[in-house]
Amino acid sequence: MSNSPEQQAEGSRYDHEAQVVSPSWQVEVDLHLHTTASDGTLTPQLLIDQVATTGLRVVAVTDHDSTEGLNDAIAASAKYPRLTVITGIELGTATEESELHLLGYFINASNPTLQETLLQFRLERVEAARAMVRRLAELQRVLDSGDAPSDAVRATLAAERDKLRELLSTRQPLSRDMRVALARR
Repeated sequence: MSNSPEQQAEGSRYDHEAQVVSPSWQVEVDLHLHTTASDGTLTPQLLIDQVATTGLRVVAVTDHDSTEGLNDAIAASAKYPRLTVITGIELGTATEESELHLLGYFINASNPTLQETLLQFRLERVEAARAMVRRLAELQRVLDSGDAPSDAVRATLAAERDKLRELLSTRQPLSRDMRVALARR
């Protein structure tokens, strides 16, 4: 791994003054990568293309509450025989005192129960955002252009809306929990 100044990040995302730690050996594994399927900045294809230019040999795509980028990442990795992509996910939970993020690896992204649960998580997150907007309105907090959601947030919400429409159009029976979540809309 290069230690040249132009390739070093500034501290951590929490403390930009923190010293950057770079190992003296070649890093070949990164088990926590995000794509535009959650809060990453690169599409799965671009992420894998970028990873292929590094010394990484094994990566895990672990988007927040989403497996949407996994198939594209795996397909993109076919061009790079030395690169292995592990299917993964990052699940978050919180209490009033703390937050916990769990990483899962080698998941079966096509598992219907998993997909139903992830959809419920995303629907709950949308509802929480709506509740926040309602609360801001109650407080008469005017939202200005600086408060506008980013393109990535708008794209994520549009994708969630499209997935929900697709799910509803299949007319497959939904579990009780999904019916309850959808009834709140």
